Amino acid sequence: MAVNPFKTFAAGEVLTASDLNSSFSQITSNGEDLGWPATKAKDLNGNSLILDGDADTHITSDTDDQIDFSLGGTDLFRLKTVASAVNGLDLTAAAAASPVLLTAFGTDTNIDISLVPKGTGGVDFNGSTLILDADGDTTIDAGTDDKLDIKVAGTVVHQVTSNGFQQPKNLIIGGDFSLNPWQRGTSFAPIADATFGADRFAYNKTGAMVHTISKSADAPTVAEAGIFTEHCMLVDCTTIDSSIAAGDFVHVQQTLEGFTWAKIAEREFTISFWHKHTKTGIYCVGLRNNTAGTPDRSFVSEYTQTTTDTWEKATVVVSASPSAGTWDFREKQGVEISFVLAVGTTFQTTADAWNTGDFIGTSSQVNACDSTANNFRLALIQVNEGGVALDFQMRTYAEELELCQRYFFKTFPRDVDPAQNVGAAGVAATRGASNGGFTFSIEYPVSMRANAAITTFNPSAANASARNATDSTDTAVTVATFDDRVTNIDENSLDATDANDRMQLHITAESELN
Repeated sequence: MAVNPFKTFAAGEVLTASDLNSSFSQITSNGEDLGWPATKAKDLNGNSLILDGDADTHITSDTDDQIDFSLGGTDLFRLKTVASAVNGLDLTAAAAASPVLLTAFGTDTNIDISLVPKGTGGVDFNGSTLILDADGDTTIDAGTDDKLDIKVAGTVVHQVTSNGFQQPKNLIIGGDFSLNPWQRGTSFAPIADATFGADRFAYNKTGAMVHTISKSADAPTVAEAGIFTEHCMLVDCTTIDSSIAAGDFVHVQQTLEGFTWAKIAEREFTISFWHKHTKTGIYCVGLRNNTAGTPDRSFVSEYTQTTTDTWEKATVVVSASPSAGTWDFREKQGVEISFVLAVGTTFQTTADAWNTGDFIGTSSQVNACDSTANNFRLALIQVNEGGVALDFQMRTYAEELELCQRYFFKTFPRDVDPAQNVGAAGVAATRGASNGGFTFSIEYPVSMRANAAITTFNPSAANASARNATDSTDTAVTVATFDDRVTNIDENSLDATDANDRMQLHITAESELN
C-alpha cells in the first residue's frame, strides 16, 4: 500500500481533528511502510522479523554473522559463516520427477559437503536409498529391515545382514557350465534316467520323453550377465511325450549335501539363473528333502520364459524351510533343487510356500517335451543366502574341479571320457609282487562324500580287467578295501612268472547324491 506521510496545508487552512485522526491512523496501520521506504535498507539491529500472528515464528540475527530461523518459539535452523568464507550452498527446487538439489558453490574447484551429527547421533536415511552415481543404479539400500544391499549397475553385489558381510557364496557346484569339469563327458545321447551329465547335475524322468544333454557353446553375454561365460547345459528333446500322465515328470537337479544345506536351512535364500527355452510360458523350480528316500517337505516356485530362445534371468526367493520334516545336515541329501521341463498332477502343488509332501511343480508348468524342436538351456546357476540374488560368484576351474571330486573322481585325463580301451594316459599303475599278485592303492585328491562306488576300466582292451603292460594280458581284479580317502584293488591269482610285471588300470569313484 502506497502511503503519503505528508499533508500540505494551504495558507490559513485550519488543522482539524479529522486531519489528525487520519494521520495517526496511517501511522499506526502502515508504520513499516512509512518508516521503511522501498529505496532504503531496514536495520533491525538484532531484533526479530516476526512472521506469524502469535509472534513465535521469526527470523533473528542477534548473534554476529548468524541468522536464526525460529518456529514455534524454538530455533530450528541456522545460517552461519566463517572468517574468509568463499564457499556455500544453493538449494534449488525441482520440477516433477526430478530431485531437489542441494549444491555446493564457491571459488574452490572441489568442495565437500559434510553432515555432522551431535554427540552420539547419526544420519538417519529411514530406509531410503543412498545413490552414488549419476544414473542412479549404484546404490546403498536398507529398504529391508536388518539388511543392507550394495548395488552396482542395479545388481546386488554384496549384502550385509545380522550374520555379517555376505559376499556372493554360491552353494551350487558347477553352475557355470564353462568351468564345470564335465568329467563324465560333454554329450549324452540319449541320457538315461537317474544319470549325471554335467558334474553334480542329474537327469531324472518318468515318461516316454527322451533327451540329449550336452555342453553347448551358448550363453548370456557379458552385457547381459555382467560376467564372461561361454557355455550352457542344453537339454534337447529327441522323442516327445505330448501327454504328461499324472505320475510323469522330467527335470535336471542338483542335490545340496547336508553339510552345505545346513548353511541356509530354516533361513531365507535365493536361487538365480539364466534360462533360454524354446517353449515360452511358465516353468517351475522345485525343492525337496529326500533323506529317507521319500520327500516329505517341498517348495515350488514359478518363472516365465517370455521370448522363445532368448536368454532371460530368473530369480526365486525361497522362504525359510520348516524345522518339521526329515532333514539331513551331514553327508546325505540336504535338499534337491530341480529345474522342471514337465510334471504330472501327482507332483503338483501351490507355489511359493513349503508344503508337506513330494512336489516339484504347479499346474501352470508347461510341457516342454511336446516337440522335438524344444530346447531347454540353463546357465550361471547360483544359490546364495539372503533374500536377494547376489552377483554371480566366479570360481576358478581348479576350484570347481576340487569341489566336484568330492562326488566323482576319475583317473582318466581331463578331456577323456571314462570308457574301456581309451589308452593308458593318467592310468593307475603298480608292479606284480614276487608271487605275481598285485594291489592298486589309489588315493583320492580330496575326501569323498562317502565310501565311493568303484568302476574299473581296462586301458587297452574292452573289458574291466587290469592290463599287464609287460606281456599284454588282462587279469580280473577285485575292489578289496575302500573309504572316503583311498581304494585298494587286488589280484592274487597270478604266479611268480608275473613278478615285477607292470600292471595298469583306470577307475572311476562315485559318491554322488540323486
